[in-house]
Amino acid sequence: SMEALVACRITRDEHVAEQLRANSDAEVCGELLQCISSLSSMSRPAGMDSATWSVWRKKDKNVIVHLLEARLEHLRDASKATPAPLLVRVDQYEQVVRACGKITVGDSQGDALGARLAAQSSDFAVEALLWISESCEQVASSNETWDVRLSACEKGVVAAVDAKTRVRGDSKEGHARDAYCEGTVTRLNGLKTRLEREKEEEEEEQRQVEKALGDQKRLEEEVRAAKKVQNEEKLRKAREERLRK
Repeated sequence: SMEALVACRITRDEHVAEQLRANSDAEVCGELLQCISSLSSMSRPAGMDSATWSVWRKKDKNVIVHLLEARLEHLRDASKATPAPLLVRVDQYEQVVRACGKITVGDSQGDALGARLAAQSSDFAVEALLWISESCEQVASSNETWDVRLSACEKGVVAAVDAKTRVRGDSKEGHARDAYCEGTVTRLNGLKTRLEREKEEEEEEQRQVEKALGDQKRLEEEVRAAKKVQNEEKLRKAREERLRK
């Protein structure tokens, strides 16, 4: 029956989300992506209404496949020296979060089975948000400018807080990501505080260096001015001596 199909699909998605929480390395994500992508050509099962089928397909294409593709590229980019690609992954993860929201509030309205399919998308939104935080933390820990690092850190905190809020609002008691979300928020807030302190220390050091250079320049100018006055005095005295003779 259609109810049984939807129940199987929800169970599958729960297992996928659980697997990503346990291990999201390149091998696991690659295998999951291959399996889910192979179902893209699947035809609508007999007896399944178009509204439920729409949620089914959009959840695979716009949520799970995009999430896995972004994660694979994220893992590849994390080994590079430049953080710029990681910021691209943040954009991709944000697209997944938006897709989860669209499915939940859009396609599922008035359709009980579609709503059940859509509701479980929140788990994938949480993973996407936490991977946004991970990407931002990697950028914040790079050798980029202070502004880029602090901006990434702030964005990571916002994503982690969003994930925590979604987890706390979940009807399932004791969500598997609750402690991880809380730890991520705490860690990123600590990193942000450390970066702000280090930036201030560096700026203060730069101000001290600039002040010392300014003081040295003024001292050199004063010495030159004194020598000029001294030389002019010597010349004046020499002229007066010549006149007396």
